[in-house]
Amino acid sequence: MKGSKTNTLLEEALRLVREDYRDPFPYADSRQLTVLDPERYENFITHLDLYFSEIAGYCSWGKGILKWPKQKVEEAEKKLSSSFFERYPGYQAIELLIDDTNTPTLCRKLRLYDRIRTTLLDLLSALRLEQL
Repeated sequence: MKGSKTNTLLEEALRLVREDYRDPFPYADSRQLTVLDPERYENFITHLDLYFSEIAGYCSWGKGILKWPKQKVEEAEKKLSSSFFERYPGYQAIELLIDDTNTPTLCRKLRLYDRIRTTLLDLLSALRLEQL
């Protein structure tokens, strides 16, 4: 039986990913940014979708995460260690343009996925400690 901390963190990550279903993908806000430099930002929406999907994919394991072997936990931690703009530094110039006024849906979505990501990192760290 896994500890209550890991169960609590897992439940929080799953709750947060369910919260994501309220808002559609932020296409309009994302397109608003890509038009600033269409060549440079042509893959922004694709990379954003991949980033969100990867994080949600970890949550799709549900309680199965609690049974992951040490190696899988470490691999997931490595993948989740970077925020979107750390993983895709070519978009850092538009990071400052994302806010509650100009791109509210994108801003909410990025904040939510950062919370999911950090909750998953906390969960994986707790799992690693339990595996010692």
